[in-house]
Amino acid sequence: MAKHPTLLQHFRSFAYQNNIKDFDTALEYFTVFGGTGWDVDVSKSVATLIEEKVLANYESLHESMTRYTHNNGLYHMVLSIIALGVNHENDVFKKAKVGRDKGEEAIDYLVSKSLIKFDLSVEKPVKEGGGKSDRILFDLPFMRFWFAMISPNYQSISEAVL
Repeated sequence: MAKHPTLLQHFRSFAYQNNIKDFDTALEYFTVFGGTGWDVDVSKSVATLIEEKVLANYESLHESMTRYTHNNGLYHMVLSIIALGVNHENDVFKKAKVGRDKGEEAIDYLVSKSLIKFDLSVEKPVKEGGGKSDRILFDLPFMRFWFAMISPNYQSISEAVL
C-alpha cells in the first residue's frame, strides 16, 4: 500500500483482510475499526467487538492516544470537535474558543502526526476570504471513532474498565 493510502485504499484493504464481501457490512465495521490493522470477526456485532478490542485494551489504547497528542488538551478538544462533525477550520477554532494562531498550530501538529488531513477535493474560492474555510477530515476511521465516542466519555469508561 502507498505511504499515504487513500480512504478508499484503506477500505479495500480492510474488506480484503477481513474477507468481507458485502459492502454494507464492510462499511459498518470499517467506520469503527478501519485503519487499525485488526482482524475483525463480522459474525460478532460491532458492539461486542468494541468491548473486546477497544474497551478490553482501553488503557494501552489511551496511552497511545496520549503519546500522539502529548496529552495536550487543545489537541484533544480539536480532534473531538472534528470527530463530532465540525469540520471547517474556522468553525473548529470558534468551537474550541481558540485564536487562529493557536488553532493553526494545533492543526499543523495533528496533520504532521497523520491524525487529520485537509480535504483537497474542495475547490478554492475565487477571492481570498470568500466561501468556507478549509475542511478537515480524519485520516483513519478508528481515530474518528475514538475521538467521537471514546475520548469524550473517558471518565465513565475508565471508571468502568479500570
